[in-house]
Amino acid sequence: MRGELVRRARESPFLRTVRLDGRVALLPAGSPTAAVGAALVGAASTAEEITVHG
Repeated sequence: MRGELVRRARESPFLRTVRLDGRVALLPAGSPTAAVGAALVGAASTAEEITVHG
């Protein structure tokens, strides 16, 4: 992943300035990060923003 970020930064002045390769960390498999992120987004939503499908 880092290698790809470095490669793309060579081609993009913008990506080079934000230095994503030094900001991104891969999490171990099975990490509950997606569930935590979804919970945070859900907690920050107002009733008007929530769409129910079913």
